[in-house]
Amino acid sequence: MRVNKVDNNLNFKMALKVDMAARPKLMKLSAEEINKLTDFGEKIKETVLYDVHLNKDLKYEIRSFNPDDKMDYLVELRKEESILGKPYEYTNYCGGCEETVGGWYPDQPQIFRTLYGENAKKEYDKFKALSIEEQLAQYCEMLEKIDLDRIAKRKEDAIKEAEKAKAAMAAEEKKETALNNLLDKYGYKEAESEVIAAKAEEPETKKGFFRRLFNRA
Repeated sequence: MRVNKVDNNLNFKMALKVDMAARPKLMKLSAEEINKLTDFGEKIKETVLYDVHLNKDLKYEIRSFNPDDKMDYLVELRKEESILGKPYEYTNYCGGCEETVGGWYPDQPQIFRTLYGENAKKEYDKFKALSIEEQLAQYCEMLEKIDLDRIAKRKEDAIKEAEKAKAAMAAEEKKETALNNLLDKYGYKEAESEVIAAKAEEPETKKGFFRRLFNRA
C-alpha cells in the first residue's frame, strides 16, 4: 500500500465511483438495487484514501486515492484468498546444488494478521460472512487504517528527529557559550604569551647587568 501524495489531502472525502459507461447495465437493475448502491456510496463516503469503483461491467474495484498507484486492491485480496491454507514449495539453486523448500500459506490474509494479530481468524471468519458491499466497506477501512498508521508513524518520526536536532543544536550552543566564557576570562594568544614571558625575564636581566657593573668596580 502506498501513501505518497496523500498527507495534505486527508480532509478530502471519497465515495463510491460509478463508471458512466455502466448506465445501460444499471438500467437493467431494479430501483431497489440501484438505491442499495446509493446507500452503499453513503456508507463509504468518509473513506479518505481509497475509492470503490463500479466499472462498466458492474464489477467492483478498490483503487487508491494516490493517482500513481494503479493497483486494484480487491483483485489482490482475492488472489491472496485463493491460496490461503494451501501448500507451497519452491526450489533453491546454488553452486550446482538444489534444495526444495515447502510449507503452507497462512489461513488469513496478511492485512488481517497485521491489524488483528491473534484474533485474525475470528475477524476473517466474520468478514467472509458479510455481503460484498459490506466486505468492500470494511476492507477500505482496513486499508485506510494501515496507511493512516504509517502516515502517523512517519510524522511521529519526523517530530522526534526535529526534537533530536533541536536538542543537539541547544547542546552545541551551550558548549559554545561555556567555551566563550572560558576564553573571555582566561584565554590568550601565543604572541601575548611571549610578551608575558619577556616581562617575567626582565628583572633577572636588569639584576645581572647591575651585578656585572659592581663586580667591575
